[in-house]
Amino acid sequence: RVARRGRRGRGRGVGLFSPAAFLCAGGRRTSVSVGLHRLVAAAFPFRANFGASFLSSSAGEKGPSLVDLDLNTLFRAPQGAQSGSGGEMGEMGEAQSYDVIVIGGGSGGLACAKRCAKHGKKVTLLDFVKPSPPGTTWGLGGTCVNVGCIPKKLMHYGALLGESAGDARSLGWTKFGAGEGGAHDWDTLVTSVQNYVRSINFGYRTELRDQKVEYKNEFGVFLDEHTVECTNKRGEKRTITGDHIIFAPGGRPRYLGVPGDKELCITSDDIFSLQKSPGKTLVVGASYIALECAGFLTGFGYETYVMSRSIFLRGFDQEVAEHIGNYMERHGTRMIKRCVP
Repeated sequence: RVARRGRRGRGRGVGLFSPAAFLCAGGRRTSVSVGLHRLVAAAFPFRANFGASFLSSSAGEKGPSLVDLDLNTLFRAPQGAQSGSGGEMGEMGEAQSYDVIVIGGGSGGLACAKRCAKHGKKVTLLDFVKPSPPGTTWGLGGTCVNVGCIPKKLMHYGALLGESAGDARSLGWTKFGAGEGGAHDWDTLVTSVQNYVRSINFGYRTELRDQKVEYKNEFGVFLDEHTVECTNKRGEKRTITGDHIIFAPGGRPRYLGVPGDKELCITSDDIFSLQKSPGKTLVVGASYIALECAGFLTGFGYETYVMSRSIFLRGFDQEVAEHIGNYMERHGTRMIKRCVP
């Protein structure tokens, strides 16, 4: 079942990406109707992937966006509370408290933490990535930097270079350096993309330190409106308190819920750091992350299929969406329409 993920609050889910998926079945033969012997990866609708405490604390409530954030309201102490009241107690330290606790180290959380620190507030930022079923994790910066816009654009650029080389030959260019011969090395691509992403991760950590924001690679769960329990990767727990808690964790992919999905599939959390070339690929879904991934995989020369439940790019201008689908078909991406796995 492939559901739409709306933009700016429309549609289902709270994730950062639209539906798509990379289904991977290694070397096993499957019974998918299109007869693919290897399914590689697909990205599905995204949803918040946090503890029940997070969901219950935010259910039915819509917090202010960054652009609407009133810092005077934010820093007004709650009734009966003192700035910096409360404390941190647990296995990892003595009592400690903060004016602002930011949960989530993506674009919104980072921007908010740095702005609060500039106003002289004591700020801590919690960011923790639970491994995907194949075991993928990443660093500070959220989806866009690690498993979204940045690696996607780099892979698109790499695919376009291959297409440009073909055009160049027809216009007289005959040599293209050591890579002449038409082969593409997936390992080199992934290494270059991940090195660039890690440089951004490091830059974010340095910037937080310079602005005196305390960064914690820990998973936070609400205990009450001013208290958060933090768990690090070793399983050690502690409790911190804050006058204000800002919730900005983003989202994670949701699998289809069919037998073997987590064992035989990967999502956009995994494709940009995949150590082995994906080979023949089925992309399930037809919104923008699906078509983007299918586009660069086709550009790298992999046999790529897109399985669409209904229309392309739901929520976008459909005349434009049809042009995009037709363009992709002309350039080698194979479309399986009105079908679900």
